[in-house]
Amino acid sequence: MTYEKDYPVSVIGIVFLALLFASCGGLLNKTTMSPEEALRSRVIAYWDARVNDSPEKAYQLLDPDARKTTSLASYSRRISQTTILSYKIHDIAVDLKKNEGTVRVEHSFRIRPGTIPVNIPDALNHTADDLWVLVDGQWYKSYSPPGMSFENLPARQSEGRKK
Repeated sequence: MTYEKDYPVSVIGIVFLALLFASCGGLLNKTTMSPEEALRSRVIAYWDARVNDSPEKAYQLLDPDARKTTSLASYSRRISQTTILSYKIHDIAVDLKKNEGTVRVEHSFRIRPGTIPVNIPDALNHTADDLWVLVDGQWYKSYSPPGMSFENLPARQSEGRKK
């Protein structure tokens, strides 16, 4: 008979716990970052890695497809030509339909000595729109390794034609 008396209390306890967990879930949803905040967080992580001369950390924030075609060594060589001194995020725009974000970033940098024939001792400033892509719920910086530009190559002459 004791079992029958405890049964209604157990049901009330289960209902109470279910309501408690449901209300906690609502609180968790309110503290979840917006897409813009999540993107800002990843942008900060990327540029902090660049400022701190940590190519491994910056590389991990590149688009997974870019990492399939660009090795860490290749990426490190590419970014080692400059030293990032500081950065400032100006604007963030997110397009969730395209799973893309655009971030306007201004950064101050120095060209490392020996990279180009001329020594430029002063810091340079550059502002650009960085493209970021949303992959499996996580933001990654879009990256295209430098390649040969075919726009500036001379037009190919036909084989039978002589100068």
